[in-house]
This record gives sequence, C-alpha cells and structure tokens, in this order.
Amino acid sequence: MRWADPACARSPVPDARAVVAARRHRGRGAWLLCLVLAAGPFALQAQGTPAGASLQAELEQARAQLNGLQALPPLQREGQADRLRALNRQVALLGARVDALSSPAETAVPPQPAALEGTAPYATAQLDRLRDQLDSLEAQRAALRPLQASLAAERQEAATTLRKAAEALRLRREQTERARDDAADHRARDELEMAQLEHRVAELELERIDRALAQTQGRLHALDDPARQLAAQIDTARAAQRIGAEDLAAVRSAADKERRAIATQRARLEAALRNSRPDGAAPDSAAQRRARWDRDTLASLTELDAVVTARATVWQQRQAALDAQGSDTARAAAATELQRSIDQARAHERGIDERLALLRSELRLQRSRMEAASGDASGQAAERRSLDSLQRRLEVDEDLRAELARVALLLERSRSDLADAAAPPSSQDLLARLRAGTLALLAAAWNYELFSAPETLVVEGRPVTIDYGVTVGKSIGVVLLFGIGWWLAARLGRRVIEAFVRRGTLGDAQGRVLYRWLMTALLLLVLWAALKLARIPLAAFAFLGGALAIGIGFGAQNLLKNLMSGVIILFERKIRVGDVVTVGGVSGTVGAIDLRATTLRGFDGIQQILPNSYLLENLVGDWSQSPGGLRTELRVPVAYGTDSRAAAALILECARAHPQVLATPAPDVLLDEFAAYGPVFKLWIWTALGGARAAPLVASDLRFAIDRAFTARGIAPPVTRHDITLAPAAQP
Repeated sequence: MRWADPACARSPVPDARAVVAARRHRGRGAWLLCLVLAAGPFALQAQGTPAGASLQAELEQARAQLNGLQALPPLQREGQADRLRALNRQVALLGARVDALSSPAETAVPPQPAALEGTAPYATAQLDRLRDQLDSLEAQRAALRPLQASLAAERQEAATTLRKAAEALRLRREQTERARDDAADHRARDELEMAQLEHRVAELELERIDRALAQTQGRLHALDDPARQLAAQIDTARAAQRIGAEDLAAVRSAADKERRAIATQRARLEAALRNSRPDGAAPDSAAQRRARWDRDTLASLTELDAVVTARATVWQQRQAALDAQGSDTARAAAATELQRSIDQARAHERGIDERLALLRSELRLQRSRMEAASGDASGQAAERRSLDSLQRRLEVDEDLRAELARVALLLERSRSDLADAAAPPSSQDLLARLRAGTLALLAAAWNYELFSAPETLVVEGRPVTIDYGVTVGKSIGVVLLFGIGWWLAARLGRRVIEAFVRRGTLGDAQGRVLYRWLMTALLLLVLWAALKLARIPLAAFAFLGGALAIGIGFGAQNLLKNLMSGVIILFERKIRVGDVVTVGGVSGTVGAIDLRATTLRGFDGIQQILPNSYLLENLVGDWSQSPGGLRTELRVPVAYGTDSRAAAALILECARAHPQVLATPAPDVLLDEFAAYGPVFKLWIWTALGGARAAPLVASDLRFAIDRAFTARGIAPPVTRHDITLAPAAQP
C-alpha cells in the first residue's frame, strides 16, 4: 500500500503499522483496518476539530513517546539517539506552535507619525523631532532587513531538508511494502516511523520559519507608510522653518537645568574626594584607583558642562544658516562655519570613543579584581567602591559622547538644509551621488544570476534535485581562485620535479613529461576546489557534455594511444633525448619526448614531429645504443691484374691513418666479389658517433686517400667504375 498524500506523514504511529498489516495479511478486512487507522486524524479534522486541539493532542503524544524513550536503560537509550533528538525538537516546535495559537495573534501595528503643528514657518525644534522619529524608523528597517535575508536563506535550507525528508519517507514506504518476513517487517516499521518523525519535524521547522518571516515582513511593511508620511512632512517643514527668540530661550533654559545637575554631581564628587584621603595608600590600591577615577570623572563633567554651555551657540549657528539662504556669500560663510563645528564635534567624539574603549577594558579588569578578592570582605568592599567609581566615570563619558553626537547631528542637518537650498549642487555631492549609483550598479551586476544549475543528491539510492544559481560574482570568483590555484600548482609542481631531478631519480626529459602530467592533475583538482568554494555544481557545465562526447568520440582513441606510448617510451628509456635514430627512412637526433609526440631533428636540419605510437609500432634504428660506434662500408673496385694483397694492404693502411677511424673495433678489408670489370674490395671502418667529423666526411677523406695511394703505386682503376657507397649497419 502506498500513500500519495504527503499529509499522511502527519498521521500517528498506527499509520506505519496499518501499512505493514495490510501488506502482510492482504485481506479485505486488513485493508479496511488500514484505511480506518490512517484516515482517523483526517476524519477528526474534517468534523471540525480545532487546529489547536489537534496540535495539543500531537504534542501530548510526542511527549509520551519522549518520556518512554528517556525511561529506557542507558544502553538502549544510546541506540535511540536520533529518535530522541527528533522527538525533543518536535516537542519544542509543537509547544511553541501551541503557545502561539493560544495567545492573541501578533500583528504589526504601524507607529503613528507625529504631525506638524501650526502653520508655516515651522519651528526647527519641531522639524528635529520629526527627523528623530524618521531616523528611528529607518534604524528599525535597517535592523529588520538583514533578519529578513537570514530567514529567507534559512527557509531555503529548511525547504531542501523537507524535500529530502519527503523523498526518504517515500522510499521507506516502498521498502515496507516489499517486506517479506517478520524481521524485515519490524525493521521496516521502525525505519518508516523514524522517517515520518523526521518529515514532521522538517514540516514544523518550515512552518516556524514561515511564521517568523511573515512577521518580519509585516513589521517592515508596517514601517513603510509612517516613513513616507514623515518624509513628506519633513520636506514640507524644511522649506519653511524658523528659529525664533523663544526657541533660543528654551534651549538656554534646558541647558541651565542640565548645568545645575552637573554642578550638583561635581560638588558631590569633590566632597567624596576630600573625605577619601588616599595619600597613604599603595600606588595601585583600590583607594588610589577610586580617587584617580573620581578625578577623571570631574574632568569629564567639566567637558560635559562646556558642551552643554555651547548648545546655545550651536543653535545660533543654525539660525545664521537659515538667515543666510537668501545670499550666496552668506550661505558659503555659514556653510564653512557649520562644517568647521561639525569637524570639531566629530573629532572630539572620536577621542571620547577611544577613551570609552579603554574604560571598558579597565572595567573588565576591575571586575576580575573584585572576583579575586572574594575571600576578603574588606578588600572586596574596597574593590566594589572602586568599581562603582569606574562605572560612574563610564556613564559620564557616555553622556558626553551622546551630547557630542547630538550636537554634530543638529549641525549636519543645518548643513544639509543649507546645501539643499543652494541652486547648483556641489561637486562633492555630485561625486557622492555618482559613487553611490556606481556602487549600486556594480552590486546589481555582481549578483546578477546568469543561469541556474540543478544538482542531484542521492537519498537512499534515489535522486533529489536542487537548483543553485550561478551569478557573475561566483563566476569571477572561480576565475580568480583558479588563477591563484594555477600559480600555486605551478610552483609546487616545479619544486617537486626539481627535487627529483637533483637527486638523480629522474632525468631532464622525464622531469618535463612528469611535470606536465602533474600539472594536469593539479589543475583539475584546483578547478574542482574552486567550483566547490564558489558553490557552483559541476552540473552547470552539463551543456558541454554533447560537444565533449563528440570530441572524445573522434580524438580520444588516438590521443590516449599516443599518451600511453609516451609514458612507455619515457619509463622504458629505450629511446632517449639526444639519441641518433632512424625511423621510417628518416634519420636524425631526438630533441624532445612529449606527452603526445616526439621531435626528431634530421641531419638536414628539418624537425620531424612523430606520434609516440609510431615509434612503438615501427622499426626504429638507434645509432646511439651501438657500443662500438658507427660502422661504415666503402666499396673499392680495382682492375684485373692488380696485386690483390698489395691493394688490400694499401686500403687498410689508409684507413688506419685517418684519426677519426676507431682502432677498436679495428678496420678490416674484405674481397667482396669479382665483378666484370675487376675485383671489388669492401672496407669496414668504425667511427665515433658525434665525433669531430661525421661519417660521410670520414668516408670522403678515405676515398681521396685511397685514390692518391693507388695513383702513387700505379694501381689502375677498372674500366667501368661504380660509385663508392656508404651504408651504416649495426655491429655484428
């Protein structure tokens, strides 16, 4: 029996038993029992059972199974580790889902943006409140967007997991149907129940992520309309804003109030310093540290008081900027003054940031000191007071930094309003816009998806297909990784081959050939690693399969034959680089033995490219392998009536007199035949291969020498004279 509905995986455990029972008994009653047990939960849902009650029942059943497994002995519980893990996750997910259904539905309530009060011109303070609210909304949106992207990626992984779990569940059901005996039935039932459990957990995980993603998207959408409304109100107020005398009076009043609070805090710290009297304490004692931090706090309070006092000056600068919008000269002067104040505030802010980082490190150190003094009550109390002083110092510096950031923000807003009021935008603004547009265009091009490649995973012997996108950025990354890998592989291969050649394990020619083989293997490995790092499946190159198959069909046979022939020639070393050989009527010196072909430089200077298989399949004469050198034959005819012994001795004397003729083996003269024109002698000589003069030149020298000797002794040539020939042959 095979269930086609995926929801069957959500049925209780009797579903698996029903399938097994129906398979074993094959009776009509068994099939009816299977249908009743399997359709029971769906019948309840069809009758109107609430989703919460169904989930609660499933939760109770999962908890009961979990408690039953946890009650097993340790050895049996270890064998059920996967089931325990899955049940724990199912209980957690079901509990969260039931709680979410029982609680009121959470809906994203859009914030109510503040409205402009009164008529134009609007107070700049009111405009600042609108901007603060818009900045808060933008900060929320900026925090929600990465969360949305993370949930989307998590959902893709969860969907893949669910797809694999569904495939595994289907395979387990087929295995259950094919079970023949009781042992196979029991094993198949257990595996089917585990597959159902994993499938249900994957469904619950996907539902959880979908709910979180929907909530995040709802919160983002809820912020869109308020942000647009605030932006429209801000644009309206910016065009008609003012800073009146009452605004400056309110700023001064708020500053005076803050200064009185700062003065009260200063007086309290000064009194504490006078009463502490840490002069007699050790240099690094808790009292000395507390006194130092209190003095630093007083200095920070002085800085804070100065910043608060300058608040009225800041608002006066903002007022001057508003008044200067009607004149280009006044606008330029106001912009310069605002930019100078902004730079000063930001520089002071960076200094406070560095000081805060140092204070936080001292805070961690002070907490460790207090923990180390836990055994000493008085010492721990002193360290506690020092810790309180340090925390007070940190809070004052944080207030100072916040005040500086606020001042810089107000000045930047006035600077922005002043720049927007100007007719032509500045070159810096144009460059900033151009840079932002270029970066956005490059980001879009970098993430542009060229195509999607399916990758097939095997789950329990069955294929499961997943699609992966191949973007421009991934492609460029693969090229860069492959280039870096190529460079590293070339260096590594060269070092390895040079090491073998230096030790004498390989010759130069063998090293070159082995380097090519090694580079081929390394480059294939580098290409595979680059594709894996960029998450590009090899299936992306499936479109090359047809062309590759055609190329292999036409050329792979000869290519592989020549490759293997080159390896055999290289390692047998019957033919080496530098040998003088004769192949197919072509004689010359072996210049190189490569993977596919061998280069032969003929005596006439022409290079011949011979396939490696040709050298193994044809007769090859290797002159360099002859231990006695190269044998040369010269035929010398004489006329009838000539003293044969004297002629032979004269020929042998000429041969021995030549410096290039080897003494061992010694030259020899044979009476070869009696031709019609006279007897013919054959002279055998041996010359060194690669000597000072080549064998044809030595043969020519001997002909001249024999001719002079015959003329001097009065030995007449035959009436008809054949050409003296040169015939290289192997040593007998």
